[in-house]
Amino acid sequence: MPAPGPLHDIGVLLKKLGKKLFKHFLNQHKKQQQQQQQQQQQQDNADKQQAGGAWAQGPPQHNQQQQQQQQQKPNQQQQQQGWWSQPPHQQQQPQHQQQPTHGPATTSSANIADPTSAELASIADAVAKMWDLDSNKLVPGRDFQLNLQAQTKVYGTTDQAPEPLFKNVSPALFSRFPTYVHFTALLNNYNARAGTAEVHSAEEVREQDAFINEIFKTGPMMYAHKWLAKKGLAPASEAEFKRVVKSIWFDLYKREVKDDSSAFEHTFHGEIRSGQGVIGFHNWLQFLLQERSGAADYRGWITPRSRRHDTSPQSSSILSFQLGWHGEIKPVSTFFIGSSPEWEVATYTLVFLAGGEDNQVVLDGVEVNLKCHKFQSPRGLRLGSVYPVSG
Repeated sequence: MPAPGPLHDIGVLLKKLGKKLFKHFLNQHKKQQQQQQQQQQQQDNADKQQAGGAWAQGPPQHNQQQQQQQQQKPNQQQQQQGWWSQPPHQQQQPQHQQQPTHGPATTSSANIADPTSAELASIADAVAKMWDLDSNKLVPGRDFQLNLQAQTKVYGTTDQAPEPLFKNVSPALFSRFPTYVHFTALLNNYNARAGTAEVHSAEEVREQDAFINEIFKTGPMMYAHKWLAKKGLAPASEAEFKRVVKSIWFDLYKREVKDDSSAFEHTFHGEIRSGQGVIGFHNWLQFLLQERSGAADYRGWITPRSRRHDTSPQSSSILSFQLGWHGEIKPVSTFFIGSSPEWEVATYTLVFLAGGEDNQVVLDGVEVNLKCHKFQSPRGLRLGSVYPVSG
């Protein structure tokens, strides 16, 4: 076998140099990762310090009549322990037909103007502002059609609508808008029967976090945060306020048995209670999905009681109708139609933290009362239900 020549020696040298360069690259990459982790940790610590002690255990209690922040007593703070935490999951892709005319909209906090003094003085003005900021809402008659069919009455016992309510819904509806995707992924996480304790997996909790993070990129949620922070009803830190919002909507509480319900499950998913039938269930996307699956039945629309209703029901963004779900009937339920998940969460969060039981607003020429039911639990004030009433 011939002795190695000069070319062989050059090859060995290049291989050694290549290994050294590769090791150098790995070491530099590790250092960069460590620096980024340290910077993130420092930012998180700064956020916590900025939030202040009053928010370490959740939002401060406040007098709803005066809507002013009060100092919490030690026993109130103990009740609030656990204000941040727990549960949701999954998806259901309907078959649809019609492209939305716009794409998803995200923004930055710097692009959202601070609430005016008039808006700060009025929940109605704040809600109307968020309605205008809802760039991801869909419009009946443009993005989909409402097949209203016949009217019915609250006390009606006959199904007046043999066909589905929604038609010509875009096939891109659930994939084009990230907040819609994350919202619908949460809807299969719940057992509709009240009295059955909910158990959520780590994957479901990750889905909660993904949804919260996504809606905080949108105008309605950023505006709600600014409005509440200026009123002293929310922490200035976005990280802390995310924990507040997650706790309000996803913390489990007792409706019939321990951990069998939550604000999200009741308001957006819906529940079935023995002796009462359908309770909650106030979200149009959930109704659309359930109608597509055959679990929900549209039974006819109900004339608004409002003295001010300038838009025809066919193209209205607010609609009252009778529905059936899993064989149970709800005599009447009012829905925002086409509103984005982030707008509903932002609006209902603001009403919960700043409003009373009745909150009168005007949207799209329709007088709406945002009903908000709160209750006191061992862990503090909780959101039992929130929904629109037309009139």
